[in-house]
Amino acid sequence: MTMTDLPDFLTAEDTARLIGVSERTLARWHSVRKGPARIRVGRKVLYRLVSVHDWLRANETSPSKTFEGGRYEHA
Repeated sequence: MTMTDLPDFLTAEDTARLIGVSERTLARWHSVRKGPARIRVGRKVLYRLVSVHDWLRANETSPSKTFEGGRYEHA
């Protein structure tokens, strides 16, 4: 069994597919400390599934206004 066979870890390809970006975008995000945390094992880059979920939650936004009764109101 390899590390990527474990459901707790994702390859860069799987992570990119999961969040809808390219592997290149993931690499660029890493260089500017923007994306999810990653693990480097030799040349292999892995992402913990829980870290990806945590990163997505941390970047979640809510609408600042709602449309009620024909006008916008703050949420």
